[in-house]
Amino acid sequence: MNAAPLPPSSPKSGLRLTFAHPLAWVVLVLSLGASTGGWFIARTHEQLTARKRFDEEAARIQMTLAERLSVYQDVLHGGVGLFAASYSVEREEWRAYVSAVSVNKRFPGMDGLGFMAYVPRSQLDAFLQTTRADKNPDFQPKGLGTNDDFFIVKYLEPEADHAALLGVDLGADPVRRRVAEEARDSGSAAISSRLDLHVADDGTQAGLLMMLPVFRNGAPTATLDERRANIEGWVFARFVISQLMREIFHNQKPPVHLEVFDCTMPGRKTVVYDSDPPADR
Repeated sequence: MNAAPLPPSSPKSGLRLTFAHPLAWVVLVLSLGASTGGWFIARTHEQLTARKRFDEEAARIQMTLAERLSVYQDVLHGGVGLFAASYSVEREEWRAYVSAVSVNKRFPGMDGLGFMAYVPRSQLDAFLQTTRADKNPDFQPKGLGTNDDFFIVKYLEPEADHAALLGVDLGADPVRRRVAEEARDSGSAAISSRLDLHVADDGTQAGLLMMLPVFRNGAPTATLDERRANIEGWVFARFVISQLMREIFHNQKPPVHLEVFDCTMPGRKTVVYDSDPPADR
């Protein structure tokens, strides 16, 4: 039996074979769209999660740093209280106070706690005589400025680490003088912008100074003029920023790349801490 010949194929039938199931193409396009949309959503979610984590970590660091400096300010208030409770604070009394509060152990990042005396130029000789009589016969003024008054470091503990700073006129430096005058005029604590601090056995490091004014016992301090007339000096603390930040992170590497800027000068930002500094900085 002869087989019947097959009908010739036509271009139309071939076209229908090529696009026999148009719904499959629609499904493919939708699948690709869904995959792309899913990737975008996942990436957006990842970015939002990373941003949230960064914001939370930044807020935690900011809060911890603020709390730490507040606690350290209490140490300065304790020093001011020592002056308020005494007719005069002698060298050994200051040393005993710093030892009692265990600055090195309990307050990491605080690299020294001291007292800076306000000394009018006309009273310099009397100040030196009194200071040398307090078991410090070799006390010498250093780097005296050209102002009518001096802000002289009288005590700074631990003294063994900071002996070179005793006698230095911090008022000769405009930045340090400005912080001291701000604290005096406000009657409250003032903190400096970024400074280069000499650190024993470690050269110079970025740091801060916090100052709290000490006024003469019983003298009025209600007005600006009274505070300026009755200033006796300042209790001050030195902070090494790298030490302070290491304590906040418990000596571990921060989970984010962290930079802390000093923005106290208008239109100017100065890096005071970088957790991952570039090699050329």
